[in-house]
Amino acid sequence: MKRILILEDNPAVQEKIEKAAEETEKKTGNQIDATIIDKGGEALDFLAGGNEKEQFDMIFLDFNSPDGVSFYESLPLLPVERVISISNIESANWEVVGKGALGSVQKDYANLEKFKEDIKQFIEEI
Repeated sequence: MKRILILEDNPAVQEKIEKAAEETEKKTGNQIDATIIDKGGEALDFLAGGNEKEQFDMIFLDFNSPDGVSFYESLPLLPVERVISISNIESANWEVVGKGALGSVQKDYANLEKFKEDIKQFIEEI
């Protein structure tokens, strides 16, 4: 079983990542378990709580969060080499990649189907 962590506040984007995981499961036969955290403060609390983060094979990291605590603040608590930045802000994605992230996928709210396909390419690699 592979595990992914989704740090994202938008339900439509969460759904696309989960759908990408489901489609990858069907294609590869590998089970993929997704954990979603939709607030930056909750992400910090979760990640500061122990070694849980090491159990994730891939982490999708949005930049902003509605609770005023950016998901980006959790980056130092993550194994950065497993992080995919998923902001709609291109410069934010490049900043995370510059800190050693595995990659990035630009969110385009007008074309979330393409976003899902781009995410699926990363999930297929784990």
